[in-house]
Amino acid sequence: MKRHASLPYVSMLVLLVCITALDYFTGAEYSSFTFYLLPIAIAAWYTNKNITTAMVLISAVCWLVCQQLTGKEYQSLLAPYWNVMLRLITFALVANLILTVRNSLDALTAIAMRDGLTQLNNARAFRSKYDIVRALAVRRRSPLAVAVIDLDGFKQVNDSKGHAVGDDVLCKFAWLLNDASRSSDIVARMGGDEFMVILADASEASARAYDARVRKAFDASGLKEAYGIDFSMGVVSYAVPPQDIARATQAADALMYTAKHDGKAHTAFEHVANLAAA
Repeated sequence: MKRHASLPYVSMLVLLVCITALDYFTGAEYSSFTFYLLPIAIAAWYTNKNITTAMVLISAVCWLVCQQLTGKEYQSLLAPYWNVMLRLITFALVANLILTVRNSLDALTAIAMRDGLTQLNNARAFRSKYDIVRALAVRRRSPLAVAVIDLDGFKQVNDSKGHAVGDDVLCKFAWLLNDASRSSDIVARMGGDEFMVILADASEASARAYDARVRKAFDASGLKEAYGIDFSMGVVSYAVPPQDIARATQAADALMYTAKHDGKAHTAFEHVANLAAA
């Protein structure tokens, strides 16, 4: 359903037509009321509130029309309208319950995919989103880059100024990194003072431009002057990104350590044109 945007709508309409036909041909003696909850449930889980409201109203009207066409007789003229009102209330309550559960699940999922301190993506979200970005890159035959970033001198901040100040430094750097990245990029904190970024549609030149952009933002932030920190980065750009995220991140991580061993506070780059030769 979630992979194909039109599938929920097609499913709702097909189900509603089938249920209405079943309701009509089975006559007034057999109740098909419960089946109308199926398209309503699909609407509530896969679409939005407006579509769900429309499906509730349409389902109630379909039920009323079937009751009228089957020739069911009522002693009171108000009875069918009273019944349809009760059906409408039941449909609405079920739809509201499903919407509430869905919204709660979405909220819990969002929390589970966020780093509690910086509110960036966490490691779980990073891995999940890599698969999505990679699949899009392969389909479009566009390049992709992965960056690993580690703060230089962060341990001294924690040791000399305390973890509260260290947390504040991590948050400030995370905000800086996020602001310097595009909306299509995936920025994540992997734990401690290590960050990773997926640069979508990024060639080797784009990766170098990203490094320059981040370093310019860092120089303007005053973090180095205030806390004595800097950062080392490793960036691997791929003409065809690897399917295994571990392969991409390990290569970028190795480059980051190369940057650290070469004097810190700079970035090491690598471009992989052919995975088989890498």
